[in-house]
Amino acid sequence: MGKASRVKGASGEREAAKEFNNLFPGVEAKRGIAQTRHGGKEGADLSMQPNLHIEVKRQKKVSIKAAMKQAEDDAQGTGGTPGTVTREDGKPWYFCCRLEDLPKVVSELSSYLPGHSPLVENGGEDA
Repeated sequence: MGKASRVKGASGEREAAKEFNNLFPGVEAKRGIAQTRHGGKEGADLSMQPNLHIEVKRQKKVSIKAAMKQAEDDAQGTGGTPGTVTREDGKPWYFCCRLEDLPKVVSELSSYLPGHSPLVENGGEDA
């Protein structure tokens, strides 16, 4: 990978972290330290309080399928829920996760929304 690609990737990771922090105050998303130390292997691109393993891709053309495969492979053994944050040049950011993981992702992130309480396990019904 060339220097320009690495710089663009690092910039995309910082940009995605900023977006997460704006949307979910207190989540403290930041560029993953492990991935910079291990050449992008195993460490998440974004490190944050909920146990999510997030890969960030900011490219001219993004393959969500390849990004999710990387997140799934890298998340194995970490206990983190894999997901991706992607943005093609000049386009908005997108978040992707496996459908089966969606309730967990929503539950973990909902507690960081201003004025929202965490989702209740019984489907939101009062006991």
